[in-house]
Amino acid sequence: MDAASHASDFDAQALSARTPLVAASATEARRTATANDIPSLVADVLAFRGGSDASSWASYASSCRALCQIFAQYREQPELLDPQLEASLGAAMARVRNLVHEAHGVAFADDCEARDNDVAENVDVAGGCSPMAIMLPLCRVVQCVCEVRGAKVALRFFPHDITDFSPATGILARLGKMAIRQNASDASDGNGVWEARVVMLLWLQVLVLVPFDFSTLNPAKIVAPHAIPAPSGCEWGTAKGALATTLLDACAQHLRDPSPARGAAAELLAKLLVRVDISGADAMPAFVDWACAHLDHADAPDHRFLVPGVLRALCCFLEPGAAASTTTLRAAVLALGRVVGAVERLCEPAQGDYVHLARTLGVATRKLLVKTIQRCALTMLPVRKVRWRYRGAHAANLLDNLAADGRRRDASPEAAANAVAAKKPADVSVGEAPAPLPDDDGPADWPPNDRLAATYECVERACDVLLDALRDADTVVRWSAAKGVGRITSRLPLVLATDVVTGLLAQLEASDGDGGWQGGCLALAELARRGLLLPERLSEAAGLTARALHYDVRRGPCSVGAHVRDAAAYVVWSVARAYDPSEVQSVAEYLTPHMLAASLYDREAHVRRAAAAAFQECVGRLGAELFPGGLAVLEHVHYFKLGDRSRAYLVEAPRVLAAMPQHVRHLLSHVAETKLCHWDASVRKLAADALRVACMTGGSRDAAARHVASTILPVLLDQTLSTTLEVRHGAALGVAEVLLGLHDASRRGAEQQDGEPLLTDALAERVARCVPDIEKKRLYRGKGGEIMRGAVCRMIECIARVELPLPKPVSKALLVSLDENLKHPNATIQASAGAALEAYASSYLPPDSDAACERTVRRHCAALEPGKGRDPNPAARRGAALALGHLSGGLLSLGPASRVITCLAQAASKVEENVDDRDPETRRNAAAALSRVCVRLGDLADDSLLRDAASALMSCTRDYSVDNRGDVGSWVRRVAMESLIVVHRLIAERETSSDPAFADAAVCALLLQCTDRINKVRDTAGRSLRSMLLHDNPPIAASGRSIALDAGMFDGGVGGVVTPDGDGAGAGDGDGVVPEPEAEDESNGNEDVPDDASDGDCPVLPPQQRDAVNWAAPVEAIPRLMALLPVPAYQRAFVRGLVVAAGSSGDSFAKYMRDTLLEACKRGDGGLSMCAVVEDAVAVLRDAADAAKAAKDAKEAAKSADNLDDVSVDDVDGPSYSVGEAARLRLERHAVPALRFLEHVLLKNQRTLPETVANDALLASRGCIKGLTRDAHVQLAGANVLIQLSTSTHAEVASGALASLLGLLVHGMPRVRRHAAEQLYVRLGDAADDAEMDDDDDTANRLREASDAVGGVRWDNGTVADAKANRAPLYAMLRIEPPTVVKAATTAAKKPKVADDELAYQSLVNEAGY
Repeated sequence: MDAASHASDFDAQALSARTPLVAASATEARRTATANDIPSLVADVLAFRGGSDASSWASYASSCRALCQIFAQYREQPELLDPQLEASLGAAMARVRNLVHEAHGVAFADDCEARDNDVAENVDVAGGCSPMAIMLPLCRVVQCVCEVRGAKVALRFFPHDITDFSPATGILARLGKMAIRQNASDASDGNGVWEARVVMLLWLQVLVLVPFDFSTLNPAKIVAPHAIPAPSGCEWGTAKGALATTLLDACAQHLRDPSPARGAAAELLAKLLVRVDISGADAMPAFVDWACAHLDHADAPDHRFLVPGVLRALCCFLEPGAAASTTTLRAAVLALGRVVGAVERLCEPAQGDYVHLARTLGVATRKLLVKTIQRCALTMLPVRKVRWRYRGAHAANLLDNLAADGRRRDASPEAAANAVAAKKPADVSVGEAPAPLPDDDGPADWPPNDRLAATYECVERACDVLLDALRDADTVVRWSAAKGVGRITSRLPLVLATDVVTGLLAQLEASDGDGGWQGGCLALAELARRGLLLPERLSEAAGLTARALHYDVRRGPCSVGAHVRDAAAYVVWSVARAYDPSEVQSVAEYLTPHMLAASLYDREAHVRRAAAAAFQECVGRLGAELFPGGLAVLEHVHYFKLGDRSRAYLVEAPRVLAAMPQHVRHLLSHVAETKLCHWDASVRKLAADALRVACMTGGSRDAAARHVASTILPVLLDQTLSTTLEVRHGAALGVAEVLLGLHDASRRGAEQQDGEPLLTDALAERVARCVPDIEKKRLYRGKGGEIMRGAVCRMIECIARVELPLPKPVSKALLVSLDENLKHPNATIQASAGAALEAYASSYLPPDSDAACERTVRRHCAALEPGKGRDPNPAARRGAALALGHLSGGLLSLGPASRVITCLAQAASKVEENVDDRDPETRRNAAAALSRVCVRLGDLADDSLLRDAASALMSCTRDYSVDNRGDVGSWVRRVAMESLIVVHRLIAERETSSDPAFADAAVCALLLQCTDRINKVRDTAGRSLRSMLLHDNPPIAASGRSIALDAGMFDGGVGGVVTPDGDGAGAGDGDGVVPEPEAEDESNGNEDVPDDASDGDCPVLPPQQRDAVNWAAPVEAIPRLMALLPVPAYQRAFVRGLVVAAGSSGDSFAKYMRDTLLEACKRGDGGLSMCAVVEDAVAVLRDAADAAKAAKDAKEAAKSADNLDDVSVDDVDGPSYSVGEAARLRLERHAVPALRFLEHVLLKNQRTLPETVANDALLASRGCIKGLTRDAHVQLAGANVLIQLSTSTHAEVASGALASLLGLLVHGMPRVRRHAAEQLYVRLGDAADDAEMDDDDDTANRLREASDAVGGVRWDNGTVADAKANRAPLYAMLRIEPPTVVKAATTAAKKPKVADDELAYQSLVNEAGY
């Protein structure tokens, strides 16, 4: 039960005021469009009259299905169907009524049973000839409407003519026989039989209300002989007529049906049994005997479907409001005894433990069982006004309770006296003995007094079962039992009701499971809501409720208890609504801090909201005088404000503490004792932050700061050495954050001269020794060592920020601890250590202190520089780069500055030759540190150093490294782009070093990244480009700035990115430092599997600097960037990026990029043409071929030197890679997409390209194919381009393309040979067809012969020598000169022969990059 659903009028008004209407949403528009189709579809359905035409039958069935789909869309807002019900449902039921009469009229024909069998097996076989077949699809529509809108509303539109009773009964029996024959009792059959049965049962619920005796409704023919239902096994007594017996048997048979027909049959059976002519014929006792006989075997496997139906029928039969006749009462007594006896027998194997039922019966059966028991007991106890029940005298007037002065309008002594007199029970007062039992008896027609003891004994057994059901494993059962306890108690005399309340409180006190706690709280809430919990028992209930408000039990990696805390909030809400303020004053004072703690500091949002709703109800109903400061708190303890956990802890909680200082100690103690040792690490971190914010809200005389310093901090210092991980981790975080809070409070207190320092010397000494003590206890080892390292780093950072006096040994120990944590492989620990080092260096490492500072800087530089001093541990190199970025400018100058920038530039742009040494995280951290170092050095870094840093970052933007995590180079590229803006801003501020060409090169690099396949890379590139182009003091890229402003590329603010407050902030505002890595991972959002490496730890711009343009969306970003095409300095780089993006593997992304580029060519944007685009694609391929050739030459040199690993090639366009890595990355990243784009352009524009352009495309494709023969993707993409070039109108180009295709037929990879053969086969066939159309029979025959020769060979089988033999005849057929074989000269010194297996393995190793 969600207590938030019972929120007070404040939240209800706020919800209605703040929730926007969604009538104009896309869903509503779609519903409106489909609702307009309902009348036409209904008309089509009603117009169908059968026939043998298959098309008309298909149209009829299709219209019925369409209606079902339309009605199903209204499940969330079914009331919107009301205007359509009369025209649709009423007309449909009128048609069903006619079909029922027709089917009933032919039911006694000889072939009726055979036709029923055909309909049951396949409704389409009937072809619409049978009324039954026509009725089934229509019943599906009716059942769908009843399910969506509700049976109670739908039954208003059902016909209720008395002449329909017999036909409907007969059709129901026939449908039951059809279901048995096809074994389709479940709800999964697709021919509409079960829907028709549901409709008939619902219809009969209306028809059985006819005010005529069934003996008058007994025609000669009711049911066809072949459709008479099988006996249900229940002797219905002297039921009047075959009609009643048939209907009762049909209902009893449907009780074992698992479909919705079971519920409809149960309700119909209940309405039948309460009829006078049926109940008077002993049908009711007969049914109860039959039902209870099956309940005795409830755990039998063959009763698993029947027992829920029987219980459902009993519930409907005993529903409140039914006629409480003597027969009904006897049946209730009999049923209660039998049902309770069945429960007791089921619990016998577990020594009477109700929990055994959870393993025996299903949840639906247990719920119905509890419901049946409570209804039986309620039937035995008459409805009466219990005189002992508490009735509150206070009016539910919120305006009176929330008066500004805290008083009511009727606060006169006379009104108070009248209120006290009115609220007391009429027959009992506090402290007096209850009145005798007979005084509480009901009317004289209630069961005689000699039966009173027996009746109460039965009710007592029922209450025992309900109290046990409060411990059920499922919430729905517990909730049903809680309502049953409340309802039964409301009809009991005081003595018995007191026993129930005592038993409930005792069970709740002794409960050890979360189910028992929640069920007990729900029952307490029901008793309180009804005034059945007398005021003298409220204090006992309040203590249990307070315990439930904090119930949280650890189970494995999580905990349980949120539902218990929610139910406890419901208890408080119920008490606030039912009792007078004078009765609950002490209870309110006791529960207020517990409610505030739950509403502010609970982990779950729904619990916080439920507790807030309960507190609002208390203030609103009980009056503001019971809650000092409560009115001011209501603004902060709000449904919407408490939805975010961080806001509740850090924003609203301090405001509540300021408004209600009397609860400060309790709330802060709750945070320190409960939340700082919570199982969730994020809650522990928030709890520590909450203590810090609480200390910072007031001065040194503030109660929160005083309480934290005197009580909480000493305890936390002791807990830092606890053996429990959660306790010591939370304590370490708490000490760190409390230190900051107390320092801030003391500083403001000193400024105001209002107190002594909060942190005494003794406490300061203990805090200083805390980190060495933790390391001495070796608490970094074992489980939780990593999170403890992070907490210790945070503690060191806070100690440094408050400049706590440290002894020299302790200071050195802290620095050693930071150095160790900087070498840790966990990125979060390294980030924490970096932040701590920055604070430590500014407080304890002044530049002019001693040589230790210089050694610190040079040690980190040596860890990054190539040579013997370089640390082989990649994690240590990451930490060294991170540390350099966090040191101050004065310390960095000791490096000296040139050495620091040089080593960071090399670490960021140099990719190690050894694969094992490559570490993208080091390059990322170094790229981020470069901008930090340049900013902090300031004038100490000359122009040449800044240019070196910018050049290194430019090289980093072309880092396309790939490993098993995907495109890890994207981490480096993103950080490099952000750092590049900072460095170029520094360069632009120095007029002597400003170079427009240098800035334009950076813009080109950013434009290239704006077309990357990865969404986050494009987003970072777009925002960085915006900052660079719009920077105006001074301008960085003046050539593109004016065009960008004129075209409105960056609408949403000029001079910086737009903040949520509307203020512009440049990317390099403030310190000009790239932000720290993010803690959480973001989804890539693209379809490229190789490039989806998680870069959640990659730094991006802070959330407050988000741009108004979504640069990750190509639809929004690319049209803006197209405005830069006219700039000559940017055009080539941007077009090459578009070419590569247009040929990438992502379907939607590549298609949009390709269409955008081709449309720009057609429009001639910026002088762009198709030939120019093809030339740019050819240039990409040439660069790839050159890289492949350089790699091949380097490998040859390495072979001659007998060293395959020590040779590298310096890539001028990016970082330095090993020889094979450079070619592979360039070909895979650029060549394959360029080939795909070229294939698409040639397919559409082959005949319009000049011969020189087509020849350049041929040569470039050949170069890529020959450059990397072991890359299958390149070979396949190149084959597709060659096929398109073979259709060229230029003979030399076509002949050259065919010759290259023939060369691929003998490729070493079978899949390449097969793909080339398939493409060539199709190409030769098309060419032969074209020749025949031109009447060139000789050429056509020759090409056909070549096509047959290609298609008749399995090119992917056999060796390369076999493929060469099969290829040889093709040269003559195609009249192409065969290639000349050149034998390599034999060397004088022959190398020893190596086995084939060894060569294959060596080739695999070389290809893998090892």
